[in-house]
Amino acid sequence: GAEFCSTQGFETLLTRMKEGSNMCKELEDFLKHRAKAEEEYSKTLQKMVKSTGDGGEIGILRNAWDTVRKETDHLATVHTTMSQSLLKEAEDIRGFRKLQEQHRKEIEEDNMKYTRLKRDLYKKTMDAKRSYEQHRKEIEEDNMKYTRLKRDLYKKTMDAKRSYEQ
Repeated sequence: GAEFCSTQGFETLLTRMKEGSNMCKELEDFLKHRAKAEEEYSKTLQKMVKSTGDGGEIGILRNAWDTVRKETDHLATVHTTMSQSLLKEAEDIRGFRKLQEQHRKEIEEDNMKYTRLKRDLYKKTMDAKRSYEQHRKEIEEDNMKYTRLKRDLYKKTMDAKRSYEQ
């Protein structure tokens, strides 16, 4: 009876779903922190580019210096884009996690409702089985009494018939 009404398998799945939700939350937080770090790094690179001058140099060294500054500025843009991309991913994961949590809650509520119904029906079935067994015993006992009475009646009838014939 207890095994039939058990929800152990569901509880295991529910625990696994909660662990998955926690993992999504950790990933979301990690991506937000990483996005913040990327954004800060990008801003630092941009400040570096803006704070440096042309070095007062002309010629080949100036071209190299301009290339370094241009590449650093491009790298800052790449890190800004990376930061935005990570924030988008974090939001997507958050949306997924919230949807999963809502879905889990709905399933959990349905499971509780159906588990209660299953337990109630199981109890009614067991009560009906006990009642059936009790009635079956009573009928069996009544049949045995009837057979005994029938035999006794037959015996008395035969005894009476013998007495009458004598």
